[in-house]
Amino acid sequence: VPSAELKYLRRWATDAGQVVDSRIGLSEGISLGDAGKPLVDAASLAASDLLITDERSWATFDAPTRRLIGDAVDGGLGLLLRVTAAMSNEQINASAELGVDMAAVDPTPASALRDDSGDDALRLNHLPYRLGKNLAPLVALRNGDVVVGWHAQGRGRIGVVTLADSYRHVLAGSTDRHGSLWATITSTLARARGELQPRL
Repeated sequence: VPSAELKYLRRWATDAGQVVDSRIGLSEGISLGDAGKPLVDAASLAASDLLITDERSWATFDAPTRRLIGDAVDGGLGLLLRVTAAMSNEQINASAELGVDMAAVDPTPASALRDDSGDDALRLNHLPYRLGKNLAPLVALRNGDVVVGWHAQGRGRIGVVTLADSYRHVLAGSTDRHGSLWATITSTLARARGELQPRL
């Protein structure tokens, strides 16, 4: 779904030198992207390091596609689920298939990232969901809300992010803070390339 958060995420990835292939749904049956190239097939997933999807798109994947992605994660692919809106029961159940357990909670006031120093640190909003205890916390707010969590599956990793407006860092002139946040998220989840050399 088009949004400012997605716009600035794609811009960061491109500026960081990442090869980005995306499909952005505009309405039913209409999307932006390379229509001539499949985004989710065995070859494209094997060549990719990280697949990012939102709750609506994940819920619309059919069972064979979800199995294909699950097999790719077992083989090392990273998968990130972006929660962008209030989720239906179907979408919550679909995310649970990924081992991403979430429970709706009352909304909390905006809060700065836990490691942002200073009283003038930018306060961010997130979708009102509490991440399950099976997810390792990766990014949290000062008020204690965990907004990014992940778990391992096979050789890959699956994560979820509930932040709604991290792009506001860019608008406030803190491009480096936005980039650092997303570098932390993507580097934690992305497929590991290369072999670890033994150290004697």
